[in-house]
Amino acid sequence: MASLQINLLTSFVLLSTAFGLEPEFKRPLNNITVPEGRDATFTCVVHHLGGHKVAWIKSDSKAILAIHNAVITHFNRLSVAQSDHNTWTLTLRNVRQSDSGPYMCQVNTDPMRYQVGLLEVVVPPDIVTSETSSDIIIPEGAGARLHCKADGYPPPTISWRREDGQDIVLKDGPRKEKVPPQVEVTNALLSAHIGGTVMMACRVEASPQAIYYWSRGNDAIILSDSRRRYGNSSSLYRYNMTLTISPVREEDFASYRCVAKNSIGEAEGVITLHRVMLPSSTGPDEYFTEPSRPLGDTREYEPSGDLPPFTDDEDFPYGRQDEPARPRGQAADWPDLRSEEAKSSAWGRHGAVVLVVLTVVSCTDVFW
Repeated sequence: MASLQINLLTSFVLLSTAFGLEPEFKRPLNNITVPEGRDATFTCVVHHLGGHKVAWIKSDSKAILAIHNAVITHFNRLSVAQSDHNTWTLTLRNVRQSDSGPYMCQVNTDPMRYQVGLLEVVVPPDIVTSETSSDIIIPEGAGARLHCKADGYPPPTISWRREDGQDIVLKDGPRKEKVPPQVEVTNALLSAHIGGTVMMACRVEASPQAIYYWSRGNDAIILSDSRRRYGNSSSLYRYNMTLTISPVREEDFASYRCVAKNSIGEAEGVITLHRVMLPSSTGPDEYFTEPSRPLGDTREYEPSGDLPPFTDDEDFPYGRQDEPARPRGQAADWPDLRSEEAKSSAWGRHGAVVLVVLTVVSCTDVFW
């Protein structure tokens, strides 16, 4: 079976064709929490797929579930569908707790592109009758021991109360109960991307109060610092403990333990942090520059519209005041600057124009 899956995956990769735009995911693959016995559906939206194919994989077991519209596994509660040319769905019917875990939507690009969504199947609490006390009859003054066991996911919390709603009164008067720690994990499967923020949470009940801490797997205790911060709130018997990581780094994707210890015993909860891949960017912005041109090369540009073109002296407010008006469209009669007359009067009468021309030539030398 493993050899067949490897061959199928190899064939799947060879189907890739590189042309046109690269495929991109338009939205992340959502995490799903669903009661046992219901249906769960993952939706993967891919644009510009081209000749590439979409596959569904169970990440923790590396099992290939489906390629494009074909179901590969013999899992008869699974189906795939395609709609709108860019939307693929994976549906699991009548889910069980064993179906929980990460599911991957993968596109056979090079390098491979994928998204991961987590499925959490919750099981309603149920009393285990065979291991729970039934009615008992005892003489007055004698002791009684009652047992209660319940199954479910997340693990249920068991509490005691009288059937008539009255308080349970101890014969010897008020006294402190001694209870070993009980840890309840709010969410056992979390996902985050590199650079993001994630918060893990556990609820603890214990008496006497317990010592609480976080650790990574079986490693040393995690100390609170600028990137990993502890949070807590407590009452007489209850304690809410949190661990916030920001920003998330590559080495942070692992299993974490929230541990509680007191003089009666100890308990722990396990939270697994998975990595979520963000859609790849299209690359850095491109900047276009015009190649340099040799000195003396000229180029005409259309007016930008901000300033009107000057066609005669009526449009140019800085003309000579001592010259008679010229008919519209007639060119100005500029003197020969090389003549003696021009040499004596050119700067006085036309100095501003010469200065403007020289300034334009200088700017042209700088920019071109």
